Amino acid sequence: MFHAYFGKIDENLPLYDIKTKLENYTMFPPYLSYIKSVNTIIGFTKHKTFSDIVEFLKTNNKIRNFSYNLVLDELNRNKIPQHFE
Repeated sequence: MFHAYFGKIDENLPLYDIKTKLENYTMFPPYLSYIKSVNTIIGFTKHKTFSDIVEFLKTNNKIRNFSYNLVLDELNRNKIPQHFE
């Protein structure tokens, strides 16, 4: 989904590194640092929340609804302001 929003993700950017690690280590839950990094990146987009990004992409794409309760729980548990909803 981020590829559709950001276009080609440069291999030298942190988002590419996080994406690669998450794809390679699916048997482990994501580290809080990855969640925080993606959350921060989302906060700096012009749409400001992941939900807004999904709605923007739905205008020209068929995108299903996502639940990110586990991410929200982790951010809330650590008292980190979230940019998903």
